[in-house]
Amino acid sequence: MGKNGCRLWIGKFIFYLATMPVEFRIGMDELVSIILNDFDLDPFCIAIFIFRSNDRIGASLSFRTEPAE
Repeated sequence: MGKNGCRLWIGKFIFYLATMPVEFRIGMDELVSIILNDFDLDPFCIAIFIFRSNDRIGASLSFRTEPAE
């Protein structure tokens, strides 16, 4: 896990919370880049990624129907 996030387990779900605010206008590609570089994770893993800005919270749900190879 990178230095800018924390991991929570709730039931069968894993939540990754970005602790540093992000600018949501950066687009989905940049959010994927944050998952890859800051969290050191595959953005298509079975997880829920939660990002925050200074004034709102957004979530990105990523799931895979087949096991990763």
